[in-house]
Amino acid sequence: MKESDEGLILFVVYAVVTWYLVCRWRRTWRGALTLWVAMSGLTAVAFFHLKLNDWTNGTIYLRQMQTLLYPYIALVMGVGLFLFLLPRLPSSGFFCRGCRYDLDGLDIDPGDSEVRCPECGEMCEVPDHVRYAEVELIGLPDPATVPSRRTRMAAMRMAEERMLEKRRARGSR
Repeated sequence: MKESDEGLILFVVYAVVTWYLVCRWRRTWRGALTLWVAMSGLTAVAFFHLKLNDWTNGTIYLRQMQTLLYPYIALVMGVGLFLFLLPRLPSSGFFCRGCRYDLDGLDIDPGDSEVRCPECGEMCEVPDHVRYAEVELIGLPDPATVPSRRTRMAAMRMAEERMLEKRRARGSR
């Protein structure tokens, strides 16, 4: 590898770092700021190339670099914009592993360990923090924290009865 070719790796590193940061912070102000800073940097390099010819009275004219730089800018910004617009994973952590559908807010009976995804039909495991959230909302003890098995089963039955009552009340409206 020639010494002059080693500097060209910086263009690859610039693109990869830009894409990584935009993807990491996609759909946030940080991602938009990263994309804007990357575009500003590339625009400054393009402007410098144009002005270099004027500043040196035509002795340095990098026409080949300009020909490569404009498609490079379009590539970095196009891929960066695509990555920025990709949807983020749901923050609750309760989503379908198959289609990434956000399952937060589904009607789940207390104690259910799995729920069917309404989007793709795959069975998804219900995390404990979601499973017993409604039990806590209606004022019953969390069945997992109740000491004896008999009391735990009674708490589960009470929670299920309350849930059924709530569903019936919603259905009669």
